[in-house]
Parts: sequence; C-alpha cells; structure tokens
Amino acid sequence: MPLAPKTLISICFILIGVSLQAQQLLPQKGKEPGFHPKFNKEFVQSHRIKEIKVEMNVKRDGDKIRPTGDREIYRFSREGKLEMIRSTTSAYADTGFTFYFYAGTRLDCEMKNDASGMFSYCYIYTDDGYIAERKFGRTERFEQIERAADPRELPEISTEKYTYRRYENQVHGTLYNSANRPYQNETWYYDENGYLTQYLKSFVMSSGREKETYSYNEQGWLATRTVEIDRTPYSWEYIYDKVGNLIEEQKFQDENELYHKEFVYDPKTFILKAELSREDKQAQIRIVNYSYTYY
Repeated sequence: MPLAPKTLISICFILIGVSLQAQQLLPQKGKEPGFHPKFNKEFVQSHRIKEIKVEMNVKRDGDKIRPTGDREIYRFSREGKLEMIRSTTSAYADTGFTFYFYAGTRLDCEMKNDASGMFSYCYIYTDDGYIAERKFGRTERFEQIERAADPRELPEISTEKYTYRRYENQVHGTLYNSANRPYQNETWYYDENGYLTQYLKSFVMSSGREKETYSYNEQGWLATRTVEIDRTPYSWEYIYDKVGNLIEEQKFQDENELYHKEFVYDPKTFILKAELSREDKQAQIRIVNYSYTYY
C-alpha cells in the first residue's frame, strides 16, 4: 500500500532534522520575464555558502533507499550570486555545465556545454528590466570546461530581438528571429496590486500555445499555478510556513496527483536539508539530499 503523503518525512527522520523556517528557496513565481534562480542570493551570502551539493536517491515500496547516480553542484560567489551548475546524470556519461555571468545585478550571459561544444546566450535589457536582445554564440569544446571563457567572445551565430507594448495591467511582447521576422507572442496580465495573474504564449506560424494562470494566498505567496500546453492541463499547489518557506508542493494532471513533495529544513540553521517526493504511480519516494561547503 502506498504511504500517505504525511508519512514522507518520518521515513527519513533519522537522516535529517525538521524545521519550517527561513527562505533559502526563492518564493515561487509565475512565468515573469527575467532570470529566477532557485536559491535566494541574500540567504546564500549571509550564510557564506560556497557550494550546494545535491544527490538524488529513490526508495521503492518494500526496498531500501538507493542512490540514482544523479547529482548537481551549485557554486556561488561570496556575494551569493550563482556562478555555476554542474549536473551529472546516470543516463548520460557526460557532465553538463552552466556558467552565469552578470552585469551589476542582472544576468549578462549564460554559457553551457553539449555534445558539439560550448554555446552561450547573452542579453541586453530595456530600462524596466525586460529582455530586449538575446544573442546566441557557439564554439568548440574547451579543453578545460570549468575554466569558462568570456561568453561574449564566443562567435555570434544569431540575435533575436523583443519589442513590447504596455497597457493598463498588461504587457504584450513579440519575439523576432535573426531575420527580423516575428515568430512568438507573449502576454503578461497583472492585477491592481501588481501580482501576475496570467501568462500567454503563442507562435505566429503554428497553433502551438501555452497558458498559465496564478492565484495567491493571504500573505501574497503563489498558492496555485495552472499550466495548459497544447490543451494538456497541469496544476501545482504550494503551501508555506508563516515566514514564507515552501514546505509542500503538489502536482496534478487533471485531478490525478502526479507527486506530493515536502521540504525539510535544519532546525538550527534553517538550511534546506532534503526534498521528499511521493510518486504513487511509480510506487516510490524520491529523496533529494543537500550538503554544503562554506567560505
């Protein structure tokens, strides 16, 4: 018999402590423009976190906890800015890297690797923080990937541009390809308090579309998110503690729960220790453990 969601934490109680304090994870958001890292820069800086190591494990019903071989490392500057994500998966022999570069407080470029080499996206912004240009560059793989070069020195392949029209409580954006032809439209709808309530994306040359709607709790945190991609609906529900820590997340397709996730924090430092996700269809619990190194 599958375990009830409320029993997820108890099975790992000997491994991790429980606390419902602090905001290491940035509050959930709708699909707003801009760069939204997973971890709160101010929290990372104040706790002098240098690296966060993430290890994935799985516990199938009737079996013991087993590692999946999937790992991630998040590396931060002393100012708390995300500098690198290193990802290793059991499905691929290669390791993926993403490097982040900044101009002041804004993301300037991100650079990644794939089987063909290195590629980058660099950004130019409008005065109010929307992306005005996105430049794509590519080069062959570096001999030492972790010694990332300046991404703006990569040979430029193409540049896409955005234009925006602003109305009361709405922003309409159009994305143009490198031939300066429009191919994607986006619309953001806000309420009178500035909360994002709906996001729409469509393509000029096809019927492909995406729609997201949002609702908020009394404290102003995102409570529900509903996504419809080509008429396939998914929804998420979020629960927080009194200071805004995310403590539970559920995902549904129609009314069928796909997973129930709980977040576990250290009671003394308020640092995230684990995520526990019950997946009934797979008859298993997915366990994500976090460990840290410091400056």
